[in-house]
Amino acid sequence: MTGCVQGLIGSLKTATAVYTGPTGNLITNPGFEDVTIDTWFLYFGERTTAQAQTGSYSLVAGADELGYTLYYYSPNVLAVGFPFSLSFWIKGTTEFSLTNIIAFGSNDSSTAINVTTSWQQITILNRTATNSTSMSINLYTLDYSQNFWIDNIVLQYGPTA
Repeated sequence: MTGCVQGLIGSLKTATAVYTGPTGNLITNPGFEDVTIDTWFLYFGERTTAQAQTGSYSLVAGADELGYTLYYYSPNVLAVGFPFSLSFWIKGTTEFSLTNIIAFGSNDSSTAINVTTSWQQITILNRTATNSTSMSINLYTLDYSQNFWIDNIVLQYGPTA
């Protein structure tokens, strides 16, 4: 009887999927050090040497007429069902609130970032992509007088960024 129970328990175990996608940072030119910025970035701003968290460059963004400041979208960067993490550094000309909408496939969240005049790291850990392989980051404000710098974006498979 023991063999039957063990056989039954063994047959109930499910196979665990293994991530086989790319490793390391999935963002091209995350520190904006190269002249060519990842083609998936849309922003109202420019690459600049005025501020940098590390290196010599960062991306400065400000609000356009709709309030959009920085948008990143890549349609085929994630693997559905696996955890990904995102982090980036941000600094503002003054303190203000910036809204972010970050989507891992259709698993999205919207929160406010309290931007300060010092570099701070924003981290979203262990979010699983659902229903889609796309990734999007949307940062915006309706305060047209505000600018912010973003640097060292890391998007990677796994629970830490």
